[in-house]
Parts: sequence; structure tokens; C-alpha cells
Amino acid sequence: MGVQLGYLMAAPFWRDVFSWPGSGFLLNTAIFQRDIPLLQDHPRAGAVFVSLNLFVDLVKPHSIRASAP
Repeated sequence: MGVQLGYLMAAPFWRDVFSWPGSGFLLNTAIFQRDIPLLQDHPRAGAVFVSLNLFVDLVKPHSIRASAP
């Protein structure tokens, strides 16, 4: 949750301001050009992103409010 907010806010900025295509376009281009190293590293980068999210969620658990009687 902690990393996702920054990622969601930054993605449209980079895509719109600098006209950089997203990772879907990159993966599609790699498939058609048979770029094997990029095809191998794309899921690895996703796994790192998921691992960082899990780490942030485990280290800083969400606060639980006491329910009113």
C-alpha cells in the first residue's frame, strides 16, 4: 500500500509529460523483436515490486481504530 500510492501518482506523470510508453508497450515490443533478456527481466521486476509492497505492509502495519461502543 505504501509503495503503490507513489507508483500510481508517478506513472501518468512520466507517461504524459515525457511521452514515455508504459511497460505493456515495452513488453509487446520485446515479444515481437524476440528480446529474450528483456522478456526474462520483466517478470523479475514485477516480483521485486510485489516484494517491496509486501515488505512495506509487514513492517508498517495499518493502524486499527478502536470501535465505538
